[in-house]
Formats: sequence, C-alpha cells, structure tokens
Amino acid sequence: MNKLFKTISILFFALILLTFTACGTNFCSHQDIDHIVTQVIYNYDHDDGSVVDVYHKKPTTEEILKSKVTSDEGATWEALAGTPSANKDWAAEGKTLQYDYAYKIYKDNHPKTCLVTKDHYDKITKPTDGGEGAYIEPKSFGYAFSCGLLEILAYPVSWGFTTVGSWFGGSGIALIGAVFLVTFIIRTGLLGITWRSTKQTQRLQMIQPQLNAIAAKYANRNDESAKAARARETMDLYKKHKINPISSLIAPFLTFPVFIAVYGAVKDTAMIHEATIFNISLGAHLGDIILKINFFGIAVFLLMIVSQFVSMKISQWLNKARRDKRPGMQGGLNQQNFMTYFFLIMIVIIGWMLPIAMSLYWIASSWFSILQAIFMQKFARPSKLSAAR
Repeated sequence: MNKLFKTISILFFALILLTFTACGTNFCSHQDIDHIVTQVIYNYDHDDGSVVDVYHKKPTTEEILKSKVTSDEGATWEALAGTPSANKDWAAEGKTLQYDYAYKIYKDNHPKTCLVTKDHYDKITKPTDGGEGAYIEPKSFGYAFSCGLLEILAYPVSWGFTTVGSWFGGSGIALIGAVFLVTFIIRTGLLGITWRSTKQTQRLQMIQPQLNAIAAKYANRNDESAKAARARETMDLYKKHKINPISSLIAPFLTFPVFIAVYGAVKDTAMIHEATIFNISLGAHLGDIILKINFFGIAVFLLMIVSQFVSMKISQWLNKARRDKRPGMQGGLNQQNFMTYFFLIMIVIIGWMLPIAMSLYWIASSWFSILQAIFMQKFARPSKLSAAR
C-alpha cells in the first residue's frame, strides 16, 4: 500500500503540473483573433467602455489602451490611428501600433473562449450600440486534431457541453445541467474499468488481516531471505484471491486524462464563459467569486468539499460493520484516511483556483462515485468476492 500511495501521489502532482502548464489549449484561430482585435478597436473608437473580461476585472479597452498609448508613445489613441495628411507612412504605422495595442489586450485580458461548434458572435466584445461582438468561426474535430493532443481530448467534452446546453436555451442552469449530464455519461463509459478496479480494492480490504499477519511475521527481520519470503507469501496471497495490485491504480489513473479533457473544455468553450447564474459566469474562477462574498460561489465550494468527502469515505462507512467484526481489517484504515484527507485538501486547493464549472464537474463526479459505491455494496460485496477463501 505504501508503494500504491506514492504512485498515486506522484500522478496527482503530475496532474497539478499539467493543469497549470501543459493545459494551455487554445482554439482561437488567426481569423478569430483578427476579428476580436478589430472589434476591440471598434469599441474604443466608439467610446465604448463596456468591454470587460469575463472575470469581472477592470475595463480592458479604455483604461488599458489609454495608459499604453500615453505612457509608451506620448500620443493619443487618435494619433496612433493616423490622420489624413501627406505622411501616408505615418498613418499606416499608426494603424499598426493601434492593432498591436488591441492585440495585447486580447492576449493579456480576453479569455481564449473560441471553442464553438456553430457560427458564434463573442458576447464579451459586444458593443453597447446594439451591434454584434467579434465573429468566432465554428471548430470541427478535424481542427482540434490538427492542434494537438490536449485539443483532441477537450473537443468531445466541449461538444457535449455545447450540444446539451443548447437543447435547453444555453442559460446558466442549462449549462450546469450539461456539465452534470456529460460527467455522468463519461463516468458511465468508464464504468467497466472502474468497476473492476473497485472490486480489486475490495479484495485487498478483505485480505488485510492476512497481509498484516505476514508483515508481523517478518517485522524484526531485515535480511534478504526474509524480504524474499515476505514478498513471495504476499504474491501467493494475491494469486490465491485473484488480486492484481496494479489494477487498483487503473481508476485513479483514468481520472487524469478525463480531468484534463474537462478542464480544457471548460477553459475554451464560449458557452461556458457566457452562461451566467446569479450574474456569475460559469467560467469565473471560484476563488475570485468567493472573495467577493458571493453566496452562490460559497455554496458551490462547500458542496464540492462535502461531496468529495462523502465519495471518498462512503466505502469505509458502508464497510464499518464488517470492520468492527473483523479487527484485523483495521490495519490499513489509518493509511486510507491519510490518503483521503490528502487528496481532499489538494482538490480543495485546486478547485479554489479553477473555474466554477470545474467544481460542478467534481460535484457531479462525486455523486456518481457515491451511487456506484452504494450499488457495488449491494451487488458486489467483498464478502461475496471472497467467498472462496
């Protein structure tokens, strides 16, 4: 179990690293970027200060552009655009500088939410004069395939979010339902693998008394022959009860690419960021919302913690009566509790830094795990699995 814990811990930290480094999927094409930058320039030219980023920070057009223009060039925005004069080159150069500044706004402040499956007009850059925002061209799976592995993983999940959300009008409630439904579909698709992994874990719990006895037998012996004998007896016990310790790693390992796929979809899907509930975007970072004392964000955060805790402890609670009758099974419980709290703390920290939609995914996944544990307790109890002992 020590090796198992170390392996899962390494994989979990690898997940964190991937989440904040390699997960930089970006579905914005060159045409999308050009349309967004052009719209930013249009909004500024028309004194439109309404364009704010999805995370509700300060306005991105007027304040940023003015500071950049005056501090870097000592000129006005209109001067950068160029004025009719004999100096045609300066007008062209001014247009280029103006575009460069608008592009910097896109790069530094505009969320890269260009993953759409049909013609779309970006609501984040929508002007107040009644016009449409920047046009975002629809993306296909072929486009995702040409981008890279992370985009390939994210696209099907995003397609599910967008399709299901569109069925119910694309509102915030609709997208919450879409996150839950897509999560349940993904978990159901993986059920065959996770079911077997869970059964292996249950078998390991059932032979814990024998494993403890073997460990006690060789506790005071550190010679090579004793180590070899302990390993041999342990493997014989695994073989007798048809246990493959590696199989219990399959389910945790599968959660990593699924998490990356969902995170990529949440980060890039336009509908996720444009859908709101209680005036909060589902693409907003949960920590930022909580710091504003928003009760919806606080409720999601608390529900995520409770759901994760219950999903991690449900098997122990269901097996409590059996452990009480068989004290030998208590041996591995302390380590299980340590792993439970370790992963719960890590999930809380990561959930704080990620979008609200990711917390909703974790809640949905936890609920599925709870239902699966209850179902397996009824139809695939360890007592049945070990009946041949």
